[in-house]
Amino acid sequence: MRKILLIFLSVHILTACQSKLDAQLDFVLDSANGNRKELERVIAYYDSIGDTEKSYAAKWLIANMSDKYSYSGGVL
Repeated sequence: MRKILLIFLSVHILTACQSKLDAQLDFVLDSANGNRKELERVIAYYDSIGDTEKSYAAKWLIANMSDKYSYSGGVL
């Protein structure tokens, strides 16, 4: 019984994390405006070569960049 409960909780936690990642990724892609195609190309590249670890890493990085930005121009 304990093993079944552990497996159920593990699957539930993993699927909950994945759906949160998908929601964050959609938000970032919707907010990307002109860069959306570039970000989608990165994801498509790693999906096409079949490297699931790098694909997940690229999706995670892109999903977590919504509050990151940089300054540029003469003021700096």
